[in-house]
Amino acid sequence: MACLNESTLAQSNVRISGKLLTDQQEGTIIITHQAYLGLNLVKTIAQTKVDKSGNFKFKFNIPKPQVLQLFNKIFYISPGDSVFINVKGSRYLPEKFEFKGRNANNYIYATKYDSLKRTLQFNWFQYDFKNGWDNYSEGLIANKTILLNYLKDFSKKHTLTDDCKAYALSQIVYENYFHLLYPLTYKKLPIEQVPVSYSIILDQIKLKDNEQVGNFEYVASAKYLLIYKMLKYKKAELQTINDNFSELTKEFLLTDYAQKLLLNYNPKDSLATKELFEKIGAGITSRETLEYFKPIKEQFDGLTSIPKGVMQTVVIDSVGHKLTITDLLAKSKKKMIVLDFWASWCSGCIVGMPKVNKIKRNLSKADVEFVFISLDKTEKAWRGGLSKIKIPGNHYWIKDNFNSALVKFLKIQTIPRYVIMNKVGTFEVLYALYPSEGENGLQAQLSKLLSHSIN
Repeated sequence: MACLNESTLAQSNVRISGKLLTDQQEGTIIITHQAYLGLNLVKTIAQTKVDKSGNFKFKFNIPKPQVLQLFNKIFYISPGDSVFINVKGSRYLPEKFEFKGRNANNYIYATKYDSLKRTLQFNWFQYDFKNGWDNYSEGLIANKTILLNYLKDFSKKHTLTDDCKAYALSQIVYENYFHLLYPLTYKKLPIEQVPVSYSIILDQIKLKDNEQVGNFEYVASAKYLLIYKMLKYKKAELQTINDNFSELTKEFLLTDYAQKLLLNYNPKDSLATKELFEKIGAGITSRETLEYFKPIKEQFDGLTSIPKGVMQTVVIDSVGHKLTITDLLAKSKKKMIVLDFWASWCSGCIVGMPKVNKIKRNLSKADVEFVFISLDKTEKAWRGGLSKIKIPGNHYWIKDNFNSALVKFLKIQTIPRYVIMNKVGTFEVLYALYPSEGENGLQAQLSKLLSHSIN
């Protein structure tokens, strides 16, 4: 479970209002956008309160049509939309939607399409391939045909905007590509088992739709197609991207590769990784992709030499003293440090605390220090959280929380987040494993790093 840092947009060219018909508990509803360029970032586009009668109202601005999530559904939302929604059920897991207003048909189609997919008889994710590849591909064709016919029939009876109709069609096509590539990528079946007839189908997949870069179905297809090409031609990732993709699709995959290099960063490979970053950067020229690549590159550049502003981030300890990150690191000199970013309002953080504390006890004789950093909005909330978790150790609060130089440098948008620093005071692992991941979790990761640590 991860808790999201939220922000909102001020202007408005979209109006969505509604009423919760059965769950009238007061609370907050958010509309989010999932950005799939390199980082899988969830951005809050708008948020609003539900009143005592179950009414809610959104007014927000978007520059162009976008695929956004409201409640547990994905909708194609365009500037100029003015929709009223009756929602039956919980605001977290609503049971039924009713729409009316300008472009309401776009929303109606999205919910009906989602429901139809759930009723399809051929379940590609449960297929074990004992019946052969032909049956699998035939099942996918049958599913695709049903979905295409539904889109065609719905479009005859109801007016969809042209751009929504184009997205709906691409959604079906790219989901089909994703499912075709699934056996080799997610299931990891040997490429040698693939029949020639099936390989021909895979080789016909072409991804050159700049308009869909960033949407889930297209991005998932591109990632899986890259893996297939790497398996088939037995070439490195960077070369495979350059040889088989172009324009924004290529730039997206390059950005995604840069993100993987950052996530898997090893200080011992810093020179080789730096060379790869330079080669990746040479292939990224569009403003849209640079927006995602530049922060990744900046974060990588700061790994071996942490920016001065980051080191001057001020924290407050449990007795009220102010320290900088430089001071904090000096207190744990020549020790590996685990930074646990949390907040009192984050349920996933609270659940993880006792597990981190257990790892802390298990490694009490090792050269590792655990530092808990709160991102609460107020010192009072932080201290209230401390009194509840009752876990001893190094506890600090960052007054500027998500706006602090340290948090911005680490690109922390969801918590809990675990970061590991090595004994020489630089970052070792930016996205450490969760403590709940058993034998392959945080404790195993720390034990391995400690056995090969830099002194």
